[in-house]
Amino acid sequence: MQKIILPLRLYNRMEQNKQLTNKKGLFINMRRYYEMLGIDPFKVLPLTFHTRLGVNDPDFKKFQAYYNNLE
Repeated sequence: MQKIILPLRLYNRMEQNKQLTNKKGLFINMRRYYEMLGIDPFKVLPLTFHTRLGVNDPDFKKFQAYYNNLE
């Protein structure tokens, strides 16, 4: 009897679970989780800036300050 080996397929979507399968949703959930535990989320997660309001967003200002300090 011959085995049929199918190619491995990965799919990064889960129906009705967008909060776990997109970067923004995952970041927001993980940040809230660690904050609820009293842990600085960026001791565990990579430094991330999530902006919603363009250049007027407070997180954009934090990103700008961080970027300018790299120079």
